[in-house]
Amino acid sequence: MKTIFSNKTFDALKWVAIVVLPALATFVKMLFPVWEIPYCEQIASTIVAVDFLLGALLGVSTVQYDRARATAAESEAQEMRDIISLDDTFENFGGERDE
Repeated sequence: MKTIFSNKTFDALKWVAIVVLPALATFVKMLFPVWEIPYCEQIASTIVAVDFLLGALLGVSTVQYDRARATAAESEAQEMRDIISLDDTFENFGGERDE
């Protein structure tokens, strides 16, 4: 299956998108003003924007993965239908099935 990320990379990036980046943005937003560190809004907004972009990429990867799995499952199901159809055809011609 062709996807944007490997499973291991996907899991790591998902953790970053769900836990790390929101926590970091909150940390910046809460503590920078207390310590009078400049550019609080710009830094927090940039972190949130990166998180949003990462979430979109992870969403695209999930859709690709789900489509690939569905296609593979449908191909396997079609192969099974073809095999069953061949077995039925063989029996209709008076052949005996191997058990």
